[in-house]
Amino acid sequence: MPDRYAEVAPELATGSLTYRVPESLGARLEPGGRLLVPVRGRAVAAYVLRELTESEALASLPPARRKRARGDLFTGPDRALFADALAVLDERSLLSGELIALGRFIAAEYVSSLGEALACLLPASVRRGAKPEKITYAEVTGPAEETERAAVSMERRSPKRAAILRALVSAGGRLERRELLDAAGTGAATLKALVKASRVREAHEAREGPAAHAFAPEPLKKISLTSEQAAAFENIRADLAGERPGVHVLYGVTGSGKTEVYLRLIREVVRGGRQAIVLVPEIALTPQTVSRFRARFDRIAVLHSHLTGGQRAAEWRRIASGEVDVVVGARSAVFAPLARLGLVVLDEEHETSFKQDSTPRYHARAVAVERARLAGAGVVLGSATPALESYTRALRREWHLHVLPTRVAERPLPPVEVLDLARESRDQKRYALLSRRLVLLVREALERKEQAILFLNRRGWATAIVCAECGFVARCTRCDVSLTYHRKRGEALCHHCGAAEPVGDRCPECGEPGLLLRGAGTERIEDVVGRVFPGVRVARLDSDAMKKRGAHANVLEDFRTGRTDILVGTQMIAKGLDFPRVTVVGIVNADIALDLPDFRASERTFQLVSQISGRAGRSELGGRVVVQTYHPHHPAVKAAAAHDYERFAVRELESRQEFGYPPFVRLARVVLRGKDETKVTRRAIDVASALREAVKGAGEAFDVLGPAPCPIGMIKELSRRHVLVKSREGKALPELLHRTAKALKSASGVHVAVDVDPVSML
Repeated sequence: MPDRYAEVAPELATGSLTYRVPESLGARLEPGGRLLVPVRGRAVAAYVLRELTESEALASLPPARRKRARGDLFTGPDRALFADALAVLDERSLLSGELIALGRFIAAEYVSSLGEALACLLPASVRRGAKPEKITYAEVTGPAEETERAAVSMERRSPKRAAILRALVSAGGRLERRELLDAAGTGAATLKALVKASRVREAHEAREGPAAHAFAPEPLKKISLTSEQAAAFENIRADLAGERPGVHVLYGVTGSGKTEVYLRLIREVVRGGRQAIVLVPEIALTPQTVSRFRARFDRIAVLHSHLTGGQRAAEWRRIASGEVDVVVGARSAVFAPLARLGLVVLDEEHETSFKQDSTPRYHARAVAVERARLAGAGVVLGSATPALESYTRALRREWHLHVLPTRVAERPLPPVEVLDLARESRDQKRYALLSRRLVLLVREALERKEQAILFLNRRGWATAIVCAECGFVARCTRCDVSLTYHRKRGEALCHHCGAAEPVGDRCPECGEPGLLLRGAGTERIEDVVGRVFPGVRVARLDSDAMKKRGAHANVLEDFRTGRTDILVGTQMIAKGLDFPRVTVVGIVNADIALDLPDFRASERTFQLVSQISGRAGRSELGGRVVVQTYHPHHPAVKAAAAHDYERFAVRELESRQEFGYPPFVRLARVVLRGKDETKVTRRAIDVASALREAVKGAGEAFDVLGPAPCPIGMIKELSRRHVLVKSREGKALPELLHRTAKALKSASGVHVAVDVDPVSML
């Protein structure tokens, strides 16, 4: 039997390689399957790109190595020229030809190896071969009364056993094993003794799928579309029926019914025998989104990062087997293995969470557009505040623009009051966290049995710890940032590296007592609300409060059903959520994004203020919004308060064009980091020089800026520098970066990361 060869893409920063596949492996070499291959002394997973003939394998070698072949140049190669594959990792292909083509696009556009790009298409749990997860439940074996009597009788001789029995009775007779032991405050040995005594039995069940953590399906109601919704729906539907559907920007004010348009378009796609992907930016949106889709579609899957590995792998396998019509999830759900894709929807398409922050640093919006092109599918990008890049392409008629200018049922957009925090603090003679006007509106809403949302995009209790005597500010020793005080933990935390420091009573510099806590985060706002409105039910939604799996769904469900009166949160609550009884929204400090050293700072501020304002007044109850700011006259704040996206976009685009920023140029950011600041600086100078040399003769097509220190000059004890590259020809930018790949490689203690189309300049 002739030798077999395969061209593969290892999951490393290297090009494709050729291996001999021993007959003993007996594998079908399907593109998209994986082999275990040796690379530089270690075993690495690699994706099969194609099977090669003997002559093709030899031709793939560099000329110098071909000369080692015996006999004819293209026959009978010396087997020592090729390493042998070590094992077959998959029984069948994991990636379709369409997804492999998508991986090639990602590698080309975002300057990664093909193997790195293909690896990001598969959940890590699928690559590991994770099996469905089982949960162990404990159950009482008799009636509740009998179990309670047994607990009483064993209270003295075995209080731990009694505690388990009582915890089970309190939970209705059945509880997950881990939760039971936590509730009873005892160990597994005590439970084992009760099982042996036949007081308790254990049952093993498959873990519930992620859809089980959604809200209950919303009841189906007869909904009439507004004229603008109907026009958008009909135009997009007609385009989806064509041979080459395009990209549609659905720009609609908050509450204008974008989701209903998505649902109807997906219904048409599914009726036509095709499938859809719906991407949402925040995990907090997923339960509500899933509930809406479960009400309309039976065959639905959910993919996001808060699933366990087993859940994620199980969902992926369901999708790959063809059991699913609609996939809902966060960024990476764009890679869902659907064979008959007809539509991709990005809800809140402007959100920065659609950008991957590790190699390959892809943007889900661009990947969705390419995936749809490969599949002959359409794309809908929905937002009340479209990214200026998307809006500009629509204005240029590269993409289709559909506008929903009014809310459904003719509900008005909520009036927005802008309050000057500097004046408020002077009037109150103290640092004002909540203005008197905001407190009044919230109190009136609570008296009417309505709800309120308070937004602040900062976690923790205080954003700075300061000594009033010497001016000392507590800073992270590993990062160039101040520490944030978290009162519940009693520690100061770095939000970049996670380092924690105890907070003493005295200044570590001068030894004087009385450190001051400056600034505020959601933890402090939650406490202030509890004191200003005693007896009111308050919940907090931020990443600190969401450590436990499913906690975000529980918080939102309590708020949706009225078990919580006030919701305090970060950007998790800033978009997409629809709670009819919310009539007051307060933006505690609108300036946080505005103060960042980033050319998108104004856009971020406008988007956040607009999106969080849109949570109010989504029913006949109406609503009001209070925006607290130290910059009440800033154009972004004023435009957001007036619900005037067009006015903001015109002004901001003029500024971007004047200073040469996206969408008028394409941008790449090369970030260098390492422990030795001098070495990082020298390497950054070399990188900038190599890029300038590479663009010589290109006229004004490129600008190379820097190197310069990053706005955050050190993270995790690594000094950071960056170089910016601007290109007036979009496709030329990744080509330039690939040409200079050797100069951009990490080496000698300096890591180099290339970020094409960055969403953050920090």
